[in-house]
This record gives sequence, structure tokens and C-alpha cells, in this order.
Amino acid sequence: MIIIRRGPLKIAELWFDEPLQGMRVDIARFIQRSDAIPGARSQQKPTIVIDLGADEAELFSSLNKDTRGEIRRARDKDGATCRMWTAPTSQPIREFCMFYRVFAAQKGLRPIAAAYLRSLCQNYVLALSQARDREGKVLVWHSYVCVGGRARLLNSASQFRAEQDAATRNAVGRANRFLHWADMLAFKEIGCTVYDLGGWHSSGTDEQLLRINRFKEEFGGRKVMNYNCELAMTLMGRCAQTMKQWRTSRIGSRA
Repeated sequence: MIIIRRGPLKIAELWFDEPLQGMRVDIARFIQRSDAIPGARSQQKPTIVIDLGADEAELFSSLNKDTRGEIRRARDKDGATCRMWTAPTSQPIREFCMFYRVFAAQKGLRPIAAAYLRSLCQNYVLALSQARDREGKVLVWHSYVCVGGRARLLNSASQFRAEQDAATRNAVGRANRFLHWADMLAFKEIGCTVYDLGGWHSSGTDEQLLRINRFKEEFGGRKVMNYNCELAMTLMGRCAQTMKQWRTSRIGSRA
């Protein structure tokens, strides 16, 4: 469980099926629960999960054939190497945030919330990983939240959009697949039983989101339905929820 302060508000963030354990907070946010909480504001969140209980050979065979080839090429021909921090210090967190800032600017996304990552780290649930080329240049970063034996991808960042050379862009794509595979094995090694690819878009026609879906499906696994739930625990929490809903509706009415 992670405690977040928003001014006077005290918010508990609980991942997967973590219990609240009677702690007094204004708002409890349950992320990717296996079922919706009665009385809470709930939203369906499908994702793809991989059972890490299978042996390495079985896990590898469950990958898409082309993906297996890309991983082998990244490792054996490109000379890519991977590293993971299961208890990252301030230095890799800072490097990840700097790398992600460039990635976000290229894609028109918001920069990463460094304070949130530090909060995850302080609660011992943050993991970071990276892939480098044979010259030591960082190609890809991943961040994860790890709770109760489940490792869930939070962010994946690469900077292939800045590369003019198609061969270099392809090498970054191979390194990304190799990093996912290396992460799966690293989490399996430390006792995690589930690798969560961080969501699956179940509707819409946005081609970019559909490409992300297809990429995640390359790694096998199965689709599951999870739920994000938010439950007000105090009067202050209910007022905060009402104000947030009002602001959201105002923004929507102006669009």
C-alpha cells in the first residue's frame, strides 16, 4: 500500500487485491483489482498477463515466432545487454526520468512524475530496467510496480523516433523485445509469478493503440479483466471526488 498526500487529503493506493487493513484515509484507490468493489467508482481495465510459473523453455516457446527471432538477434548479433534494478537508488530513477522526458516530448506526453516513482521506491515496489547497445548507449527503459508476486509494466520508453536510420530504429525495437524477455526472467528469478504487460485496449480504432495491443500479444499470455476502483472513506474524500467530477464535466463541456 502506498500513501499519497494531496494537500489535506490522505489517499491510499492499493495494487491488485491488496487489503486496506483498516488504515484511516480519505480516499482508497484500488488499481487492477480482480473484481469491482460495491459502492466504489469502478472502471474496467483489461490487461495481458503471463504465468511465470512455467519453465523458461515453455515461456520462450509461447512467444510469437518472429518475436523469438528478434530477441535472439538482439542478444546474439546486436550485442544488446539488459539490466534490472529491483531496489533502485536515486541515480537510476533520475536517469530514467531524464530519458523518459525526451521520449514524452517526442510523443506529446506528460513527463514522468518523479515524486510518484520515489514514493513507489520508498515502499519497495518499484523496479527499473534498461537495454543498451554494444557501445553502452541506452536504448530502452522499463518501469514496473511489483506487489504480491505480480510485476506490472508502468512505462516503456525508447527514443527510436529521433533516429533517422531505419536499421537503428529496428535495432531499438529488437532491444525492447529483448528487454521484456529479460525482465520476465529476472522477475521469475526473484519469485514473481505474474508478468503484467500493463493494459490492453479493448475498444476503439486508434491505430497507435491497436499497434501497442499487437506488440503485447507477441509475448503470449492471456487477457484478463481487472478493475480500477476509487472509494471515498471520509466526508473530505467524498467532497474531493465531487469536485473532481465537477471539474471533469466542465472540461468536457468546453471540448
